[in-house]
Parts: sequence; C-alpha cells; structure tokens
Amino acid sequence: KDALLEDASAFKNWYDMEAPEECKFPVEACNDLSPLERLCVVRVLRPDRCFNAARLFVAEQMGDQFLQPPLVNYQRVFEQSSPLSPTIFILSPGADPQADIQALACDLGFELKFVSLGQGQGPVAMQTLDEGKRHGHWVLLQ
Repeated sequence: KDALLEDASAFKNWYDMEAPEECKFPVEACNDLSPLERLCVVRVLRPDRCFNAARLFVAEQMGDQFLQPPLVNYQRVFEQSSPLSPTIFILSPGADPQADIQALACDLGFELKFVSLGQGQGPVAMQTLDEGKRHGHWVLLQ
C-alpha cells in the first residue's frame, strides 16, 4: 500500500499498460514481491488481467506444459463409451476435435453426421439424433 502511494503517477502508467502483468512494477520495493504476491497485486489492481497473470504465474512456477490441454486418445474414449450414453467433449478455446472424430468414425466404419447448433436447429438436431439412433450413425453436435 505504501509503495502504491509513494509514486501514484508511476503506478497509473503501469495500470494503463496493455499487459502490465508482463512488466516490472514501477516502484522497486514491489519488485521484491514473490510471484504469488505479484499475482495478488495484479488481481487487486487489474482484475481484467488476472487470467493472463495466472497463466504467466503457472508457466514461470510450473512450466509451459501445465498450460497445454492434454492430448485426447479418441480410440480410448470410444473403447470406454457405450451406445446408450453420449460422449461429450467440453472444449477449450481454439480446440476442434472434428477432424479427429471424423477420422475415427471412418476407421471404425461409422457414418458421421454433423449438426451445427444455432437458432432454430433444435428440431434438426433431434431428427438427426433419432436417425443416428435408428441406423447406428454417429452425430456430432457443434
């Protein structure tokens, strides 16, 4: 708190930066903070940058490998699945398993139907699911 009051204009410049979590604090005393304390300061002063600061914290403290989503073995997912329950993939931004699922369906001899979900697509999705259930097709709702 004292460091913030010591040079408020310098902290204002830091606050106004696009990615302040990547920069040193403007007051030298603050640069002696532990990485966790730095993260807490960013959380208090720039909550909009907390996600990025947390990613930086994890990368610095644990390594980049902890920021990467795990690789999915779709064959193993299939082996552990059942025709009586859906398989649901909850995706992170930028992830798109469509090509991998399509390749697995082809390798295993299943027909794969795609339905893009959006306004008014509910009846289409239900009809495609019913057809898939009757004929043994896979249905990918996107």
